[in-house]
Amino acid sequence: MIVSIDTKTLRCLVCGKPPDTASSPESRHPDHAFLSVDDQASLQQAHPRFHPLWGDSRLFPPGPGSYRRRRFGFGKVSPLLSTRHTQPSPYFIAHLLWDWLSASERWVLAGALTPMRSYAHLRVAVVGLDLSSLHAPCPTVDSSPISKARAYRMAVALLRFNFNYGNFICWLSGEYTGAHQDWDARFDIVNSVRLASIPPGYPEVDFDRAVRIATKFVPLAGRFEYQFASVRKRERHDNGSLASDVLAAVQKKFTKEEKLSYHILFPRFLWAFPPGLFLALITWVPPKWRPGDKGRMCVDPSTILDSGTPNDGILDDGAANAQLPDTGRPENQDFRTKIRHFITVLR
Repeated sequence: MIVSIDTKTLRCLVCGKPPDTASSPESRHPDHAFLSVDDQASLQQAHPRFHPLWGDSRLFPPGPGSYRRRRFGFGKVSPLLSTRHTQPSPYFIAHLLWDWLSASERWVLAGALTPMRSYAHLRVAVVGLDLSSLHAPCPTVDSSPISKARAYRMAVALLRFNFNYGNFICWLSGEYTGAHQDWDARFDIVNSVRLASIPPGYPEVDFDRAVRIATKFVPLAGRFEYQFASVRKRERHDNGSLASDVLAAVQKKFTKEEKLSYHILFPRFLWAFPPGLFLALITWVPPKWRPGDKGRMCVDPSTILDSGTPNDGILDDGAANAQLPDTGRPENQDFRTKIRHFITVLR
């Protein structure tokens, strides 16, 4: 049987918008990049209640493989550094269960947990979204707006790694891990000054720790544990330092700094999924009397929300710096390394 359908009356099953009727693949709706307009019309006619959001979409890591990098070189797992939630995120559990649920159960789950509907859209994007642009050089630092498309591709890539942030960073490689640097030449420079005499009054330099910092970053050790309720509380926190009169300056500063290679942005709903995630507050330090001071942003992992008696009954234990041990003892230097070791490498 041949059915005639006016494609102008169709609506996307995901967003409700009319699909583009052009024939080129680039002009199709991005959520249905794998279906032509005629295929979409046939699907809607054959199964009017079909909804791609609740369909199956298999996850697999993008290539080339990153697991080798987790065993050798940059990205190697350290037994001295870990982070976890004392209670797992219910959203991450829902992510693990997604493949085992029926379409109707997924629909009910998305209604019960708000971030799951955005998660379902992310699963649809996994099928056809090209991630090769993430390996291109980072955007230039200018005043143009933050790329929401790039942030969404970052989210898709993280999802394909089951929200394992370490594997995701190893896959990005390059500027994100420092592996693109000529480290042999840098280590030769460090070795050439090991035997140099230290001027009087200068502190003793730990060259070995400086090399470890250059390749593994800081802290070199740490056990970070906090309840997921603290993460939720921090995500909902109304940051009073970002008042309306300084918001324009903050956005301009943030837009510029986001384009540095070590900043990765994601859609906001993604906070609910990565296991072991902690959130550091971003505060704004107003300009001071110094000439040229335009104010600065500060990523603050020390401030505790509602210290003392919390208003909502949830004790905030999500400040990472509060879990670092006393660094006055020599055995604790890896937890909070002194800045002079890092300056040695920079010289």
